[in-house]
Formats: sequence, C-alpha cells, structure tokens
Amino acid sequence: MAAVTAALQLLSAGDHAVVGYDCSLSTDHLFANDLPRYGISADFVALTDLEAVRGAIKPNTRIIWIETPTNPLLDVVDLRAVAAIRREANALTVVDNTFASPYCQNPLDWFDCWLLMRGIRTLGVRMRQIMANAQMIAE
Repeated sequence: MAAVTAALQLLSAGDHAVVGYDCSLSTDHLFANDLPRYGISADFVALTDLEAVRGAIKPNTRIIWIETPTNPLLDVVDLRAVAAIRREANALTVVDNTFASPYCQNPLDWFDCWLLMRGIRTLGVRMRQIMANAQMIAE
C-alpha cells in the first residue's frame, strides 16, 4: 500500500481517475473514501470492458488505475488496449501487478516507464555522490 499511496501522489485536487471496479479493498477504499476528501474523484469500471473504460474518461482524467489480474476476481486486463485509451486521453496509467508479478506479466513492456528504468540504473551512483557531497558539507 505504500507503493499505491506513493503513486497516488501524482494526483491533485480536481483530478479524476478511472479505476477497476474489483481492485483490492484497500485501494478501493483510497479511491472511494480518502481521495474525494482532497478533491480527487474516481469512476469504477470493468477494465475488461474497453467501451466502459472509454466512457469513463473525462476531460480531467489524469490516471487509469489497473490491477491485472484483478483482485479478487482475477480478470486479466488487456494492457495494450488500455494503454491506447490512455494515450487518447493523455492520462497516466498505473499497473498494480501484485498477483502476476513481473515473472508472469511485465507491464513495463506496455507503458512509458523507460525514463524510470533509465534512472534506476544510475540510482546507486547518484546516491553515493549525494551522500559524499552531504558529508563534505557536514564536515
């Protein structure tokens, strides 16, 4: 849930999310109960119904939240098709891949995460330099 909450920090008051209706209970609670207090709305749809996904898109849709397989029904979402809808809507897509794990299904193959992956490769070098700089300043 820490990763879910961190990803939801991408949203601001006035933003809208499209969320799978059968997402995990804790994620459902965040979208249905917590985020509305901050002015963030969500529509829950069957992500396997691409017309329902398209129909839920609003001008302020900022994110499409996907769990695949879904929890608890284990529906498999067509990541390629939802990614195409996301591009049309100029929204972000977040995929919670907890059940399948990257071993069985790799959502990174379908979304624009190459910048994240590029940044992760150099994270260790950058952090070592940040720590060395901080140590020099502290001394």
